Amino acid sequence: MVEYCEIIETTIRKQIETIGKPVALRQARKVEGLEIADDGTVTCVEGDGKELLEQVVDNFRSMLGPVATATTVRAIKKEYGEDIDIELPDIIRKEF
Repeated sequence: MVEYCEIIETTIRKQIETIGKPVALRQARKVEGLEIADDGTVTCVEGDGKELLEQVVDNFRSMLGPVATATTVRAIKKEYGEDIDIELPDIIRKEF
């Protein structure tokens, strides 16, 4: 079963590719409850994973707009397929 920290990592790594490591890490690290290594690995998750994922995506959306959600959805589909076995936040689920 896929876990939220894996999806959060996928999201962060995709944004690193898209907007660059410094900016992507800075945005992702704004989410309280996450500790993120310099390579985008999530090293600590405290709190509800679904809510943390939504906050990460929201932070990227605040910079990039809907493109952030679209790139996140594409990365998740590529990594886990369309039949992912975890409840995704509405902001992501409605794009699937």
